[in-house]
Amino acid sequence: MLRAETTDDSAGILRLNANAASVTSPMDPSKYLTLLSMRAYATVVEIEGEIVGFIMAIRDGNPHEDGIYRWFGSRLRNFIYIDRIVVDENRRGLGIGRLLYSHLFKWSMDRQITQLTAEINIFFPMRRHLRFTILKGLLR
Repeated sequence: MLRAETTDDSAGILRLNANAASVTSPMDPSKYLTLLSMRAYATVVEIEGEIVGFIMAIRDGNPHEDGIYRWFGSRLRNFIYIDRIVVDENRRGLGIGRLLYSHLFKWSMDRQITQLTAEINIFFPMRRHLRFTILKGLLR
C-alpha cells in the first residue's frame, strides 16, 4: 500500500535507511525529523504492516544543508529534490521503486513543478539502480 509518511513510520524508515546508508547517507532520528520538517513529499510503501520502501523529496527554497541540493538551488527554480529513495533489499525487483517514482512524478505534475532533481552516484556499483534510472529516462 502506497501512503503518505507519518512520524509513526520513523522506526521503519530509519531501519531501511541504515541498511542502505552506504548508497544514500546516514540518517539518525534528529536528521530524520529535520528532513521531515522540510519535506514537500514523503511517501512510504507498506506491505503487511512493514515499511518496505520510502521516498523523501524537498522543494526548492528550503534551508537544506546538502551540498547537491544547494548546487541545484543556485541554478534552478521550481524544482523538487529527491533527497532519498530506499527499497528494502529483499523486496527489490517488485516495482516498489517504480511505484514511488511514478507517484512523485504525478504529484509534481499536478503542482506544476517543472524539474525533478537527485544525486546519483554513477561510480558506486549500483548497476541495477543505474539501469532503472536510465531506462526510466531519469538521468540527464
